[in-house]
Amino acid sequence: LDKKLSESSLVLTKYLGRKKNDYVYSTSKFVKENYPYSNEFSFTGAVNFYETNVIFEKCNFYRIDSEDAVNLISSNFIIKNSNFSEISSDSIDVDFGLGKMESINFEDIGNDAVDLSDSKVYLKNLFFLNIGDKAISSGENTDVKIENITAENSYLGIASKDGSIT
Repeated sequence: LDKKLSESSLVLTKYLGRKKNDYVYSTSKFVKENYPYSNEFSFTGAVNFYETNVIFEKCNFYRIDSEDAVNLISSNFIIKNSNFSEISSDSIDVDFGLGKMESINFEDIGNDAVDLSDSKVYLKNLFFLNIGDKAISSGENTDVKIENITAENSYLGIASKDGSIT
């Protein structure tokens, strides 16, 4: 474990401000003495939650360049009154989750705005603008109820697949 800790790196991104999703990456070596780092899990989000209860309210996620801006795995959640803009890939990715998203704006998203897998979710009052792939992707036996959404300039609106109920 000590060897893994000494070989771990912190990856930093810096927004250059010249255009959307314009980032520079740098890495630096670090040792986390009080918080052990584990390579056993692969976290794809800028913010990750695993087997926990999560509430986001009045949050802004802006200029994020990662596989997912928020990745919720086997978690209960509420996300409301929040904004996601200039996200290079998915905004919210939920796997095996249970929760609610309400009054959220998604703008300039590179891939899916909401990506659901094997989850039970209620979506209400969502606005989507300039979505590179799907506004809402419901897959792998997801059960999702959708109420009052608006989507403009999205490659696909809502995709329901793999045994999902949408």
